[in-house]
Amino acid sequence: MYFLLWLYLRDLSPPNSSGDDPDVPSTPRKRPRTCSKSPRSPKTPRSPKTPRSPRTPSCVDITVKYDFGWDQRGTGFKYNSKSGRGSLLGNETNKVLGYKVLSKFCAMCSRGHKVDEHDCVKNYDGSSKGMEPVAAVELCLDNPNLKAAGCRVTKLVGDRDSSTMAALRKGSPCEIKKILDLNHNIKGVNNALWRLKNSGFGFLNTNMINYIKRCVNYAIHSKDDVEGVRAGIMNIKDHMYGSHDNCGDWCKAKRDPAYMFQHLPGKKPLSDPEFYKELEAVLQVQADQAEQLAPAGSSLQNESFNHMCNTRCPKKQFYCGTRAIHYRVAAAVCCKNLGADCIDAIYRKALLTPSSTRYRQSLERSRQRKSAYQQKPEVKKRRLYRKMKENWKEVNSCASEGTTYCSGMATTMERAAEATAAVEPSWLPEASALLPTSTPVMFDIETSGLSPFASIVQIAAKCGENEFNAYMLPTGKFEPKAAAVTGMKVEKGKLYRNNDVLPTIPEKKACLDFITFLKQCSDQVVLVGHNIIRFDAPRLIKLLNRHGLLQDFCAVAHGVVDSLPLIKQGKMKKQALLAATYLQGTPLEPLVKGAHDALIDCTLLDGLLQHFNKSEILWDHVVTIRQFLERQAALRAVKKVVPSLEGMLKFGVSKSMIQKMAERGVTLKELREEFAKYGRRGVEVCLSVQLDRKPRVTSRKNIIDNVVNFLSSE
Repeated sequence: MYFLLWLYLRDLSPPNSSGDDPDVPSTPRKRPRTCSKSPRSPKTPRSPKTPRSPRTPSCVDITVKYDFGWDQRGTGFKYNSKSGRGSLLGNETNKVLGYKVLSKFCAMCSRGHKVDEHDCVKNYDGSSKGMEPVAAVELCLDNPNLKAAGCRVTKLVGDRDSSTMAALRKGSPCEIKKILDLNHNIKGVNNALWRLKNSGFGFLNTNMINYIKRCVNYAIHSKDDVEGVRAGIMNIKDHMYGSHDNCGDWCKAKRDPAYMFQHLPGKKPLSDPEFYKELEAVLQVQADQAEQLAPAGSSLQNESFNHMCNTRCPKKQFYCGTRAIHYRVAAAVCCKNLGADCIDAIYRKALLTPSSTRYRQSLERSRQRKSAYQQKPEVKKRRLYRKMKENWKEVNSCASEGTTYCSGMATTMERAAEATAAVEPSWLPEASALLPTSTPVMFDIETSGLSPFASIVQIAAKCGENEFNAYMLPTGKFEPKAAAVTGMKVEKGKLYRNNDVLPTIPEKKACLDFITFLKQCSDQVVLVGHNIIRFDAPRLIKLLNRHGLLQDFCAVAHGVVDSLPLIKQGKMKKQALLAATYLQGTPLEPLVKGAHDALIDCTLLDGLLQHFNKSEILWDHVVTIRQFLERQAALRAVKKVVPSLEGMLKFGVSKSMIQKMAERGVTLKELREEFAKYGRRGVEVCLSVQLDRKPRVTSRKNIIDNVVNFLSSE
């Protein structure tokens, strides 16, 4: 029956969706809930309510609801379900816009069958807790049905207990705003109030906790604007202490001065000043999330869909080893979108009767056989052994991947992802693709020294037979080592090389001429240089930016390629030494003696690339200008952050770990705030949250303990 439901759902899928694969999210077309006796002909015109053609060029921003459900119960650390499914529902229609079934087990593979010999259902390899963000990214950002309909997700209703938003914001080209599900949100209020009760406020009983939770929901639903919700939440403490001037219409005590609080001790307003401060802290957490709470989002329809899935594939049964779980989830989608009436239509279409006694008897015999088999001692031992093995595998996966699911810590996870991605320069060029007509240009510079503040005295480039060469007077003196290598010096306002006067031009004119030369080479060029990433490119970008020509340069230059890792030979890395060794007996041999002249170095580099046959693979190693600028901004941020973290050295944190923290955007201020709010758990999540399938910094307990000891000593 479930297979028939899946086939029916496939027939209703849009033409561009892959109905043959149950993994592909499919959006059923709208149909009447009452089915006719004969199926509709494929040539029947579409109803007026049918979505517009995928060719519609307009892009519609939509709000969706997302949730993920696992097929095995999990408590505490034990989240090791082998399968799960994510559901994406429309906020207005409550229809399934897409679904994704993830499974990390295949029954045929477990029996030793090769993957190419059967229909393998395994499509995920990782921790069970990491399924939720993976499915969210595919359903929201890579959903073929949304793309065909010209829709994009800009608002998402979800809970606060996962790293889903961190993964979506990292992969989405547009901003995705989060709307908190009120049912999940109120659980956080409940937990915070119970912690207060256990910390010494014995008068805080169950009725009073439920009353405070209702007040929070009243405050959220009574206002539409963010500031109104924030003020309403913070006014709850005054309401409970007898001040009702700023209460909303939901407050009965505002209308009746003699009102008696049915759920407060003695039916009177509270008066404990210590509890007032603690309650204010709990409400402040809610007020800080007012922007996400104001829309009053709800994912109850997702929970309803999960319940429909659980009735078709109960958690006490194991279906993920075969296609059964895909068919059953597809059947739930069919019933969610079309209603239960679709079952009768399926039976009529398949020419089946609504009841089948023989089928039920077969299921009962199968159940009895399975029950008898599961009771055998050797089967029980095998089952317990595999369970223990899976638990250890899950522990290892979580350690290598980092924290992906932690109750109440989604804010910390999202902030960690944003802090990692927030290090970027004030301006970045638009992302562009590498064109087939892009041209490589050999590039080199000569400077007055090796320090980052040394001046550029020569810019040279070579593109085929075309050459560019420009000299500039340095703003400072030559460093002795640089002068000895290049043979350059400045005397009486003139630039000399080996007693020969070199023609110089102003820096800005040299930059303008260089950009003009690049435009003459091609509409898009890629600069190729030896050690260009660490030496030449940063100094060139700094010079162009100083004269306001960086954007003009980025309009023609797509990226850079560093030839050092391509042509180095073991420990032999310097270009002059490589040219002297490998260009002997070639027309370029006389130029080797003139190395450290930028134009000659460009010619030698071109010869070395041809000698090592590396000219064809340059495009595989391109670093775009945008990526390069992001890296430079990250390096500058690291230099600012590292000094504040060096105090951890005395507590056993290594220099390399401090460097890694700085590279991933971890600051001392962030660590202090997380430690003050959540203690060790906050620091652990901050350092081990999953980014790109790896921990942000580390998940090792000894390193986290050392960081906590450092923060405790302050």
